[in-house]
Amino acid sequence: MKNINTAYEIWKKEKVRLQAEEMAKIRAARYEEERRNRAEAINKRRNEAKRAIMKRAWEIANDAAIKFGGKASEYISESMKISWVMAKIENKKDEVFMLNMKDINGGANNIVAQNQIRTNREAIAKIENEIANLKKSIDAA
Repeated sequence: MKNINTAYEIWKKEKVRLQAEEMAKIRAARYEEERRNRAEAINKRRNEAKRAIMKRAWEIANDAAIKFGGKASEYISESMKISWVMAKIENKKDEVFMLNMKDINGGANNIVAQNQIRTNREAIAKIENEIANLKKSIDAA
């Protein structure tokens, strides 16, 4: 009888071990799929952003060609620079918006929240300074 119980216990432990291994494989596969999906989504957003920047650059180049004469391709270099700077400015404005939202949602009830708000405001000031510098570089171009 003891041998039967021992064999049953061994079989039961082996079954549990196999189930745990199977679950680990499933979790690993899910994690890998999620990682791949995130990477694809990031690449898709980057490509869309680059496409929008190029489209804006060609619009600027076409406007310059109409205004100053010549072909749009003659103006594409400078219009690309302007378009990239404009995209950076938009990203910086988004950062400022997100930091302001953190201020609103963070509350000022405790010292940690107050320190975070102070840090956010310092970051906002720095970003706004960068935006001003980027705008100056557009005006210089």
